[in-house]
Amino acid sequence: MARYTTLESDDVQRLCQGYELTVHQVSPLNGGMANSSYLVSCLEGPHVLTVLDNHSAESAYSLVRLLHHLSGEGVSTPAPLTMSDGSSVSDHEHRPVIVKPYVSGRCHDVLPVHLLPAAGAALAAVHVLPVDGVPDVPLYGRRLPADARQRCETFPDRGFAAWLTAVWGSVDRITVRDVKPVLVHGDLFADNIVVGEDGELVILDWETASLDDPLIDLGMAIVGLCRVGAEFHAGRARRLVEGYAEAATDAEIDPAELLDAAVYASLVIAYHRYVRHHLTHPDPANHHLYREIPPFIDQMRREWAEAMTPAVVSG
Repeated sequence: MARYTTLESDDVQRLCQGYELTVHQVSPLNGGMANSSYLVSCLEGPHVLTVLDNHSAESAYSLVRLLHHLSGEGVSTPAPLTMSDGSSVSDHEHRPVIVKPYVSGRCHDVLPVHLLPAAGAALAAVHVLPVDGVPDVPLYGRRLPADARQRCETFPDRGFAAWLTAVWGSVDRITVRDVKPVLVHGDLFADNIVVGEDGELVILDWETASLDDPLIDLGMAIVGLCRVGAEFHAGRARRLVEGYAEAATDAEIDPAELLDAAVYASLVIAYHRYVRHHLTHPDPANHHLYREIPPFIDQMRREWAEAMTPAVVSG
């Protein structure tokens, strides 16, 4: 995971004391984009300490409540530890910190194709959870911001801004579908899935969870799991959707709407990558990340019929 906060060994020792953990060794974990995480070898077993750099104390507590809820509902994801005072969130220099058990297994850069049906089924299992018991997650949290069109007018890359607004207009219908919102993960990319030693998929990083249209979440999973490099792989999309459709037996998925959902999810990724790497934290080395999305969408649209054959959805 990303490391925006640097902790010394003494910092980790101090933070872990509240969880009654005996620390032997500390090492940073790399990869991801949002938080600063450390692998902590303890007498009680390996754990991961995460500084939630992009969270307030309030949103950190919301995340903890969600993780405990998911674990209680049988979703394969580690729940944060609780300290002796009953809290699961500690503090380092006014940044919230949580500690979770380490999940033993492998995190792939590209999820193996034979695991894609299981990933689709895991996502479907999240979508059918009762919404009434889900603690304080936002509504429509993984969409383009309300001011995105206005902000696009200020983007220095005028070509990218024009492209984004034009493609957004072509799929805008997907954001007004009359469907009951469900719990969605919002970021089912390969680096958020650990393949356990028993082959079970463990889903991590629920910071983008919200209540939303399940089709948009499946579209985001297509973006996250069906690209290899910058290229769309129709066969991967087919396996993912097959697994989802088999598990979500009551779901009716129209292929044209799913394509719009995948395109819209791609725009969400492109927009946030541009804002992060071009405006908020300028990093020319990462400018290619948002520039990869336009050709990806073009290819996905060309090959979509192949991705949906054989038919596993309605329509």
